[in-house]
Amino acid sequence: MRKWLIIIFLCVLFASSYCQQHTADFPHYGIVLSGGGALGFAHIGALMALEEAGIEISMISGASMGAFIGALYAFGYSPQEIISICEREKMHRISKILNIRLFNKRGFSNQKKIRKILDRTLPVDSFDSLKRPFALSMTNFNELKTVYASSGDRLKEKIMASAAIPTLYELIVIDSIYYADGGNMNNLPIEPIKGKCQQIIMIDACAASNMTDISGKFKIGNRAGLAMTKQMNIERIAQADYYLGLEALEQYNMFDFKKYKTIIQIGYKGMKQYLTAHPEMMNQ
Repeated sequence: MRKWLIIIFLCVLFASSYCQQHTADFPHYGIVLSGGGALGFAHIGALMALEEAGIEISMISGASMGAFIGALYAFGYSPQEIISICEREKMHRISKILNIRLFNKRGFSNQKKIRKILDRTLPVDSFDSLKRPFALSMTNFNELKTVYASSGDRLKEKIMASAAIPTLYELIVIDSIYYADGGNMNNLPIEPIKGKCQQIIMIDACAASNMTDISGKFKIGNRAGLAMTKQMNIERIAQADYYLGLEALEQYNMFDFKKYKTIIQIGYKGMKQYLTAHPEMMNQ
């Protein structure tokens, strides 16, 4: 009996040592960027704060606007360069990202303008050509399930699919499957990078705070949407090592593109405060 106990102990010790050794070989920080329309500009500020703190992000996963920002960052653009791209492309103007076609059966706007922005900005169309591993979530609208993309070609189409807000944008068809905004079913896609990096930072531009004054139809409708998103994200948030919920963004909405500078600053200040509260992030 004693012999078997010793053997079992040695096996457990070996397995533990093996796991620790191989985990140490993983990239340190991965990051998850939520969707949120214009609220997603906050990710740029958060990334800027992380860089200033010397925290290197090795892999990225995003949904919707988080996928757009994440892809630019994965390609190698700095946060400041991403701001310059957004300003150069005038993405703070709705007219520059919407191409309204009232009789389009799959949405009020197609994504031709978004495609042109991606073509001018990303000289590659393959996940494998990016400088950092990158993944995104899309919603398979035929089967109502989340699909993740992290390798292969048609990068730009899949970014467009991940950001295709139903009804507003037309659905994107890839290999006869209709795809819509990834945030519909998974707004914080931690799954593609879980177990592939040592620690995961999650930034949620759609976080909801406690509220006492609830009045106004728009505010009530917006809060109802946040309630559904919050419920969807509970288990994923629990899996993150560091979670930053940008509750200060609740006073804005997904169409506040003109307020992009303020939203970027909220992301920047929010991450700076979070790093102050979690100094261990900078010492790892």
